[in-house]
Parts: sequence; C-alpha cells; structure tokens
Amino acid sequence: LGESGARVLFIPGRHRDCDHRALIRDLRAELPALDHVVVVRDGALAGEHEYGALAGSESSADRAPANADAIALLIYTSGTTADAKGVLHSHETLLAEARSLGAVHELVPTDTVLMPSPLTHISGIVHALLVPAVYGTTAVLLDRWEPGEALALVGRERVTCVVKRVYGSTEFPTVTTSGPDDPPARRVETEGRPIGAVELRIVDEAGEPVPAGHEGEILARGPECFVGYRDPALNAEAFTPDGWFRTGDLGAVDAAGALRITGRRKDIIIRKGENISARELEELIAMHPAVAEVAVIGLPDTVAGEVACAVLRPRPGTSLPTLADLAAHLTDHGLSRRKLPERLELVADFPRTASGKILKRALREQLGGGR
Repeated sequence: LGESGARVLFIPGRHRDCDHRALIRDLRAELPALDHVVVVRDGALAGEHEYGALAGSESSADRAPANADAIALLIYTSGTTADAKGVLHSHETLLAEARSLGAVHELVPTDTVLMPSPLTHISGIVHALLVPAVYGTTAVLLDRWEPGEALALVGRERVTCVVKRVYGSTEFPTVTTSGPDDPPARRVETEGRPIGAVELRIVDEAGEPVPAGHEGEILARGPECFVGYRDPALNAEAFTPDGWFRTGDLGAVDAAGALRITGRRKDIIIRKGENISARELEELIAMHPAVAEVAVIGLPDTVAGEVACAVLRPRPGTSLPTLADLAAHLTDHGLSRRKLPERLELVADFPRTASGKILKRALREQLGGGR
C-alpha cells in the first residue's frame, strides 16, 4: 500500500481469520496517501464508506479522457524474489488480453465462466472483470478454492467454459492455451499454443533459438505484455533488446507449436498460480537452529500444480524438526502463510554436483518429482 501510494482501499470488515479493520487502523499512520477506506459486505463505521451505498450512487465527476497507452493497472507479483514487483498494465495491454481470450475461447454473451482466482490476481481481473465487460459474459466467483463447491457451482450456475490449461503470469496474463479445435491430448499434456498475436521463442543460454523439441528459456512478446515494472531498474533484465519478455521459465515447443513447461530458470515454485521463491524459503529455514543445510524444491501435485517441499539435513545434536516447527519458525520471521512448505523430508546428505552444490534435479527424482 505504501509503495503504490494507494488513495482508496477496498476491504471486507473481516475475512477468514483476518480483521482488516484492525489491520488498517494499525497501518494508517504509515499510509499518508490513503484518503478513503471502503468496506464491502459489512456496514461502514466512522471514517469509512459503505460499498453498497457508493455502488448505488451516481458520479458527479466528469469522465476522464481515454488514453489507450495510459497506465490502467498496478498489480504486484507474488514475490518470487525477496520483494514483490509492481507490474504496470495499460488500457491497451488489458484490452488486448480480453480480445485474444474472447477469440480463442469463442466467447459469447450467453457464456458463464467459473473464476476461482480472487480479483486481486491477474486471472481474476481478466476473467471476472475485463472479459465480462467486453463480451457480456457472466463470471461466477469462488470465495476460496474448494473442489466440491466448484463442482456444485458448475452445475448450479450452468458454467459453459471447458476446463483447459493456461500458461501466463502477472506480466503476461496469457501466453498459451488450448482452443476448441485442439485434440484432447494437446489440452491435457501441453500448455497449448500462443493466443492471438502472441509470439513464442525458446532460446539457449546465449539467447539463440533452439530447434523444436529442445529445452530452453521461454521468451514471449505480444500486445498483452505489460508496459514495464514500477521500478524501471528491473526492466533491463526482464526484456531483451528487441522487446521479448524473459519469462524465467524453461520449456520446449513441439512440431505443432504446443508448449511444454520443463522447469524454472528462476528457482521458483508455482502453486495454484502463485509464485513462491525457493531461495526465500531456504534463507529463512536455514536460520532454524536444528537445520544444518536445506534445499526447497517443487513437487508435482494434482490439485495445486506444485507444492513446496523442504529437504533438510538436520544439525547433529538437535531435536529433529517437524513441519509444524518449520511453519512456526517461518511465520515468526514474517513469511506469509500461503508460502509455507507442505512437505518435509530429512536426509543424511544431499546429491551434489562435482563442485559440491546441491543437485535439485536429483532430489526431485528421488522424491517422485523428476522433470
């Protein structure tokens, strides 16, 4: 909030176990730019605005002139490095995304889409706000992911969009996905092909394109790509000189142009669409007195896509740490609960490279998550 300079904040009074009102009261002195707090669902207290009353009122302000290149959205990444990065999207990049999705999914006003991502996530913004505004579709939201409730909503709300895989990020919302004419195997086994005017390139460490079927770093460019980071110093590393966005992911494209993700150039774990930094977890876990050495890896999961697994070499003479011990240690050091590892493995030593570095690929293979 402080970094973005937000002037208006929308909150629920309470959500799950968080008292947002109390949180904002504690932070208000550190947010000099914040002028208004709007409360959704719960009634407004002194110094707050009630969302229902605002939604039913008419604006007296003149409509601002439209500029397609103006910044429309500042949204933050999950924090794949130590700090989350502010991502800037213009009206044009967001509309390009909506137009491309409408074409590839063949959306019409009678379609209903189930969107389990929150409206603070780029997927929620695109599918629950932008796409309905452009195509007149209906968006069905989930307060939190629950498979049984999702299945019930599909039937009750007559959701029409088929289940498919999508590859993208906060910076580049949709790079690839499957279309209606793609065979089932392509929908299940790959991330699909580039949408709309998006271009895809797989390159080696020297930045040169590799042949079909060969692994390399995934580069993408197209009208949906973000304008840049709020911190312009980050842009040089994010883009090639000729405008390709470096995703940091590794993959290969088959002869039909379909993408398969094979790994991460940046050591991150993608859980339920959110990026978790393995390095951040490792640095915090290493501070635990019972840990001599640690490696954090992503392992496949049928629900989350990946889960974070902490592999520890315990310090001799100490009590063996448990997953609950690690969770308490990490939260005490300020880590968000959504980044906590779900699995713990204890080892006498690690597989290593010739230079002594931990060989994470071998760890994944040992634990059933080889790539």
